[in-house]
Amino acid sequence: MITHWQQIDGQFTKTKKDDIDSRKPVWVDARNVNRDEIQELQEEYGIEQDHLMDILDPDELSRMEDGEGYILTIVRVPVYDPQAETPYLAVPVGIIIKGKTIITLCWTDFGNYRVKNIRLTDFPAFIVQVMNRANLNFLRYLKEINRRSTSLQNEMKQEIQNSEIMLMLGLEKSLVYFTTSLRSNALL
Repeated sequence: MITHWQQIDGQFTKTKKDDIDSRKPVWVDARNVNRDEIQELQEEYGIEQDHLMDILDPDELSRMEDGEGYILTIVRVPVYDPQAETPYLAVPVGIIIKGKTIITLCWTDFGNYRVKNIRLTDFPAFIVQVMNRANLNFLRYLKEINRRSTSLQNEMKQEIQNSEIMLMLGLEKSLVYFTTSLRSNALL
């Protein structure tokens, strides 16, 4: 799903594609994208297909790279899915700056990354604030993982069940994903 945002009097306003004021910066927020939307981004903004495929690769590491007329930044952000075998994951989010347009792209919904005092007039600050929000969410989720693993350990002292072992393994996998992602983000 692609959503267009413009900032009017400091407030973000969802804007229809046809109603975008070309004199003002625009944020194109693309989440849970399908093939047609990927094609649309490629054609409309001239983003290289390889860069789009990198962003959509769940194992892609953080980095910054120049494209043809744009700058690509890939940041890993944490997500929580209570239904998944590994409930805490880190996914790549692509942030592309092209002229007066900033595009965020992710193959999943990476949660509510609304950040206070974010402005479309300062794209580098926008990226830093998204990364800062990701770091805060990493810390929050790490605290939750610690609480859950301590609780599981206490339960396992009483009686060990397969379900508890599976939950503990899922938390361990989450920590591996987080460690890899945080190292990648630190290099960026």
